[in-house]
Amino acid sequence: MQIPVKIDPCPIVEASIGISFEPKVIPDAVFGIVYNAIKDKYPNAAALPILQLPEEIRNKDSNLINQPHYTVSNDTFKVLIGPRVLTLSVSKEYVGWKVLLPEIIDLFNKIAKLDIIAQVHRLGLRYINVFDFDIFEKVKLKINVGDTPLISNNAFVRAEIAGNNFVNTLQIGNNASGIVGNNPFKGSIIDIDTFTTHGLDNFFSNSSDLVLKGHEEEKKTFYNLLTPEFLKTLNPTYAGEK
Repeated sequence: MQIPVKIDPCPIVEASIGISFEPKVIPDAVFGIVYNAIKDKYPNAAALPILQLPEEIRNKDSNLINQPHYTVSNDTFKVLIGPRVLTLSVSKEYVGWKVLLPEIIDLFNKIAKLDIIAQVHRLGLRYINVFDFDIFEKVKLKINVGDTPLISNNAFVRAEIAGNNFVNTLQIGNNASGIVGNNPFKGSIIDIDTFTTHGLDNFFSNSSDLVLKGHEEEKKTFYNLLTPEFLKTLNPTYAGEK
């Protein structure tokens, strides 16, 4: 299948790329070191509510230990920083891959020079897409009980799809609501978290290649899900086209 370079209108409401890692330094020192290195580019800093929890709870709960504690941001991007996690996300309207890729590579290069990470454990790319109609009518996903379609007007499906050295966690629903960034939404959602925990021993030497491969996996998962008829309505642009 030929993968579009872009579609219009773009349904992406959140895009993020991040790593979880084991620090070389005291975990609580990570934020200060990273912030001093990137504050000129991301001048707006804020603490996250997780810091209101006792440190003992944060360190023992497996659901909390890899959560960010602070954000630093500018008008376009936000960096979430924790003792064992670093994530770059688009703060507002999606800026496109040609802008996002150099931003994350520049951030990784700055972190590599700090030499504060002993081992990267996970690389993940997450894209959240929102639609104002029932997305199950537009995708190649069918769930039946016998001959009866199981999908209703309040359906949610989660699945892990193996890719080429990556895993794609797909979540798709037709009655979702919430806030992404500062934007409230209600409707259908396609949420794809593409991640790998393999081949990360020399992460900062190969970060660009790994991020590119993860992005291609995410795109293939997204576009393979859409019916050809629906994709045509999104005005796809392919490589070589103006």
